[in-house]
Amino acid sequence: MGRETLIEVTQELLRKTPPDRLTMAEISAAANVTPALIRYYFGGKEGLFMAAASAQLDALQQKGQAAVDKGGALKSRLAERLLGMVGQVQENPHFHKLIMDAVYSGSTKESETLTSQAASRGLMLTLSLLHGTDEPLRKVDPRFLHIAMIGMTEFFGSSEVFLQQLFGKDEDPEALRQRYVDFLVDLLLHGLARPA
Repeated sequence: MGRETLIEVTQELLRKTPPDRLTMAEISAAANVTPALIRYYFGGKEGLFMAAASAQLDALQQKGQAAVDKGGALKSRLAERLLGMVGQVQENPHFHKLIMDAVYSGSTKESETLTSQAASRGLMLTLSLLHGTDEPLRKVDPRFLHIAMIGMTEFFGSSEVFLQQLFGKDEDPEALRQRYVDFLVDLLLHGLARPA
């Protein structure tokens, strides 16, 4: 059992269990290894969670880069970027908690480096969206736009029970996700003001 396999097993467990409830014993049992192997590779659970968070951020970055690089109208690239962000959280409902606990709240050199990388890489994707178009756009602070996109996608992606209360249990999740992304794209591109 290697380092990458331990990260994959941990990511799978984190899809069902919040990071603060997942123990090293559960991870060891699922991976069929001793806790000593986790300590050997990662120094403990916190190091393993940091590695899992880093892998998830890399996957999100790759999806985002593919959306930005796709070419075409801003509307379609923005929709693809938002779909990827919502999908990441839906596939990994405890992603935000993992990132907040393991990365942003950490005080180690590794967590500071990962926080810096996550912020700069995400912001670069947002800048690429804004500057990769010939369409006329009003001037906005890309940092605020990036934060807004994270917030708008994170809650929707991790709030299945809440969404069922608003839209009903019979709503097709894929169709609802697409409708939400279409709404976000329209909101971001046109705002709330009625067209003149």
